[in-house]
Amino acid sequence: MQVVVVAIAIAPLVGCGAKAPTLGAGPDILDQESPFATPVLPPRSPQFTCSQADRDAATAVWTKLRKDDYPYHLQAVALSPPFPSGCRALIIAEPPPTLSLADLKAVAPRLLAGAEIQQHTIGYDGWSRDVVVTLPVVGDAELKTLLADLHVALFGTAYRMSVLDTATPAPAYDPAVAPLDIAIGPGELRRWLLEEPTSFTSLGSASATTFKDLLASRRADVYLDETHGLIVWTVPRGTSIAELASVFRQFTLESDLIVGAMASPTTVAIVARQRAIDPRVLPPLRFETASLLAAAHSQARLQQSYDRTNLLAGKLDDQQDWAPIFLSPELIDTEYGSLLNIADQFLKSWSENGTVRYVNFNYPSPRKWAFAQPVSTLTRAESFRFNWNTANTGAVIAIDHVDVFWLRRTGALHVSYFVNESQSDPGPATSSKPSGTESLEEQAYQFFAETQTPMLARVVQYNALFQIFARFDISSAGMKRGAAPAAATRVLVDAARTALRTVLAFDAGRLRALMMPRLTRSARSLINAIVRKELEKRPPQATVKKLEAATRDPVLLARVTEDQANQTIDSSRALASRLSSLKEDERSELAKLIADPRGVTEARDTVSAAYRQLSEDRLIFSLVANPNTYMVYAEHMAPSSATWIHTPSVVLSHNEPPYDAATGGHDLEAAVTRLEFHADEASVAAEEIAARRPVEGVGVAELDRLELGPRGPTLAAEPSKLAARAALGIANETRFWAELDSAQPAPIKVDRPPGGATVVTKQSDGYRVVDHTGAVHELTTMPEVVDTLGDRLGGKGKSIELRFEGFHPDEVRGVVRNLEIRTQATVTGVVESPRAVRQLDFSKAIVRDVQTRSYDDGAHEIGHVIEVESHEELGHEEVIESTPRAEAPKVARNKTSVHVVVGVKAPPGLLNQITIKINELLRSLIARFSGRSMTPQELGVELRKELLHLMQHELRDQLDTAPTSTDELLRDFLRIEIKMQQDGADFLIVHREERHGARAVAG
Repeated sequence: MQVVVVAIAIAPLVGCGAKAPTLGAGPDILDQESPFATPVLPPRSPQFTCSQADRDAATAVWTKLRKDDYPYHLQAVALSPPFPSGCRALIIAEPPPTLSLADLKAVAPRLLAGAEIQQHTIGYDGWSRDVVVTLPVVGDAELKTLLADLHVALFGTAYRMSVLDTATPAPAYDPAVAPLDIAIGPGELRRWLLEEPTSFTSLGSASATTFKDLLASRRADVYLDETHGLIVWTVPRGTSIAELASVFRQFTLESDLIVGAMASPTTVAIVARQRAIDPRVLPPLRFETASLLAAAHSQARLQQSYDRTNLLAGKLDDQQDWAPIFLSPELIDTEYGSLLNIADQFLKSWSENGTVRYVNFNYPSPRKWAFAQPVSTLTRAESFRFNWNTANTGAVIAIDHVDVFWLRRTGALHVSYFVNESQSDPGPATSSKPSGTESLEEQAYQFFAETQTPMLARVVQYNALFQIFARFDISSAGMKRGAAPAAATRVLVDAARTALRTVLAFDAGRLRALMMPRLTRSARSLINAIVRKELEKRPPQATVKKLEAATRDPVLLARVTEDQANQTIDSSRALASRLSSLKEDERSELAKLIADPRGVTEARDTVSAAYRQLSEDRLIFSLVANPNTYMVYAEHMAPSSATWIHTPSVVLSHNEPPYDAATGGHDLEAAVTRLEFHADEASVAAEEIAARRPVEGVGVAELDRLELGPRGPTLAAEPSKLAARAALGIANETRFWAELDSAQPAPIKVDRPPGGATVVTKQSDGYRVVDHTGAVHELTTMPEVVDTLGDRLGGKGKSIELRFEGFHPDEVRGVVRNLEIRTQATVTGVVESPRAVRQLDFSKAIVRDVQTRSYDDGAHEIGHVIEVESHEELGHEEVIESTPRAEAPKVARNKTSVHVVVGVKAPPGLLNQITIKINELLRSLIARFSGRSMTPQELGVELRKELLHLMQHELRDQLDTAPTSTDELLRDFLRIEIKMQQDGADFLIVHREERHGARAVAG
């Protein structure tokens, strides 16, 4: 008699109770250990304790990595060579905000137990944090698995995982390899993707498809067109990207520059250049940053600025000044917010030929400056505002029901210079742009783009995503909107009240004592303004020389300082009179307006008038304000609770007059210019340009010449006729991953697995996956197995069967659980399927008595024995006669015993109820299967499905909860394991199983 054993372990609830085993007919089929007992896992590396010297060495490795190689932002896993002891440094740099230190330790509790947080300063009070681990001696296989698991935790995937070698310095960017600054027009995108033949291959599939088919796919995936050198990320329109971390990671590893997007009514295809630049030079975009931009896609704009016009900002001494930093709430304590701060410093410092310097900011200067002299000198400005903006950096045109989004250039955002604008009401509407300023803006834009600075290109990339997400309604659920701490704002309000009281209680002697030590730079600024007015018609170089001489003249400096002091005292007296006319509540309202002008949406006329007068005489307020306000403000600008990045709240800088009070920042608009395409007209834009009107339409003959200029859409002299790779700046052989891919064994195919199932085999040096198409994947770690299976199988609502060979059941449980979470499919794992397939015939099946056993952890097992007939087709016997007859199959028939074992943690009442219902279910299944043949695998899958349904129903009734939350609870509490044995070969069907320590109750 052949034996098939089916063991099903289910544990939905925690309970108690004890009962000695009662055996029915047949052998004892119940386990001696609880189904929740800790499994015996493969041996691990022996525990080794690293010394204090090792921990000091690990800290030194981290210090060098941050100080010398990656002084700003880095999100990666880094590993040092072994120390003399065999220990080494493992660094997890800037994890995403969704992960805590405890989460990271949980990846490998034994190896990461000594993980510590190290903090790296950026700016005055900003920082980034990394996790530094002194890693004990560990075997190669266990180390590879640890690194893969960390990549999965950080990025949702181990795809193309790479570990920074801390002994290797960060590589320098070489523009000769591939440019960071490229310009791809809508005509080129249309030609390459919609007119020329395309062959896009999914990273998770060998089958190719056309770009037009991608636009109709309604699928989130990443595709490669090797011929054109393009990578495409497809996202259904109107969707949330919250669950697309692994897909996004693949997209940003395979590409380096987003060049545009094309969208059908159903699907958005974000188009990028195939990666040619080392990820250490131009790192992959971060999913958490993309998610916050998708979550903010309904916002009209995002902003960043150094608020030097804040009345509390100003000079600290003769060397430094300070200002609060404003960030839109979404950007506070984020990578993008920090990048914008750094880009703001580039704009101001490099526009001023390096004469502006910032505390804790040591980025190298470019080889040459944009202008022969600082831009404020060229414009003879008395006040200046620098601005990065997105006007005309991107646009959209609809062509044949496809929206084409493109960028002017990828190297930098547009530059705006606002000269001599009102200090009390800055903005384009009140700005005066002297003749030639617009040409200086365009010159600066060309300069910044051509510096090919990775951080500036990265700002453009994120802005492109922001505009694409906004234009095509792509969001991200669950992202929280940030907010400036109220305590920090109260610090500024209190400082404003104190300063107002000082001005109100006018005391000429005290005021002179306060301001005289701090008036030297103001005097220089005034001298500059006077000399400029005197030399307005002189050549610029003469102006500079006279300015330098004047500011070094001690007699002139002393006289101007005294004159300025007297003028300031007179102005202070007038301000005191103005403030004395205000009521107490009006002065409180004025203090709030001074502290947070953006946060006060409405103010009384008397308060607004006082604020304007203070703004015109802002020097007075900055002189009487507490010079230590910035320190108290920074102390109260607490970082977000879950962050590895804290954006600075104040900026300290070294400025020279007249731009010591100059402001700067970013205006990132979500909206982009939209053009109409006239397929029935040859020329439309040319006529609008000739009439000096904004270009709003494009004719069919003009599309290939359409581009963006500094003031909007325009037409190039000639259309681009370059092939895609040439236009993208990459040669046919230029591909960053080419060497790695060529080192991989050539892909092979084998016969498809029986029934089309995917088979995973454990080998001595890794794993082999043979997917349902017969394609073979050789992999090193289990996380890579999960990645490959997820890519090849994915599909919400699908039912997937996997077969595993050579695996410990607990390994399979982990794979199945991770796959179900990642793919949102129902996954069945079959372990070690039988060599011979015996058909089961239930027409004469008998159910034996129930068996039970209880354990000290509150678990119970319930066993049923079913006797059923089985048969095996052994072959065919051919009979040769004069009259031919059909072949007759040769069949071996046997009695088979099916053992059904249920393990459950439940209170006695529910346990009895489950026992009865399982018995009823088995009898019902026997009746249903009667007269029908099925294999043990088919039986196991059917039993699993029916039992899962039964337990879901019981849980739902017991927990009185909604179906969706029940499903989430099942992920944590329901364990199903189906085990079968035939001719000494086992196979298991595993579903969402986790085990916990327990032992059987004696007796």
